[in-house]
Amino acid sequence: MGHPEEAVTKLTGNYMKLKIKGKMENCENCTIGKIRQKNVEKGPKEKSTKPGYHIYIDITLSKHISAGGSKFWFIAVDEATHMKFSMFLKQKSEVKERFIPFLKELRHMYGVWVEHIRCDNAGENRALEDACIEKDLGIIFEYTALGTLQQNGVVERAFATMLGKTRVIMNGAGFDEKKRHLFWTEATNTVTHLENITISKGTTCTPHYFFYGSDAPYAKHLQVFGKLGIVKVLQPTNKLSDKGMKAIFVGYADKHAGKVYRFINPSTNRTILSRDMKWLERKYGNEKMLSHPSFQMSTMTSEVMKR
Repeated sequence: MGHPEEAVTKLTGNYMKLKIKGKMENCENCTIGKIRQKNVEKGPKEKSTKPGYHIYIDITLSKHISAGGSKFWFIAVDEATHMKFSMFLKQKSEVKERFIPFLKELRHMYGVWVEHIRCDNAGENRALEDACIEKDLGIIFEYTALGTLQQNGVVERAFATMLGKTRVIMNGAGFDEKKRHLFWTEATNTVTHLENITISKGTTCTPHYFFYGSDAPYAKHLQVFGKLGIVKVLQPTNKLSDKGMKAIFVGYADKHAGKVYRFINPSTNRTILSRDMKWLERKYGNEKMLSHPSFQMSTMTSEVMKR
């Protein structure tokens, strides 16, 4: 589930009709990945209750270029439902090219009309407003004051929370620095999917259900990030070629059925979408550990001692 807190885990388990017993143990990966300064308390604010009425957006730069060439992470958060949307861009100028079609899709396919957008005064947001005016979308833009991140606190907190979970699941999967740099978008996208099916305190349904009126198709087919599987090769080179190959699970395929997963071929670092797989009961990190000389030596030593 991306390592949410205990109360959230139990609420989501109840929603999925899973019986969760016992007390959650302290997680070292969570502490390493998510430790931060305490939040500053703010006064009460009346929030919107209509999906799409008030959206917060922001963009952040990654120091590392992903395997797909992305170096910017764009995020939109719906105030009423806490629904989150992540997009990964090569340039900031792509914001209007990617976000405008998304806004139109929400209107025409789901009946969700975005009415207000809050963002900072950056050039890409001004260009987005101009594009919304040109397309006659009727969206009101609210800009934050210079150097006042608190006015866009909803999306700033989302960045911090989701980035912490991204580090946690990559750490738990055993991704080395190279894999983290290449596949930070895959991990972040997975965290976005998990955030949208996680019950928050004070709510009775998931953000996805509140926003769309239905459960997410992948919610009943969750897997652990970094898990290994044997994926069917659709076009073998010849009759003697292997019918399957080992791949790393890295997330859920957007706009696909629930059982379509995203994998990475560790040999080529390419992404694969597949529903034909057989899961292995270990993670990518365990696979690396099993092949490490020190692990093999310690295993041999223990076998000698038993004899």
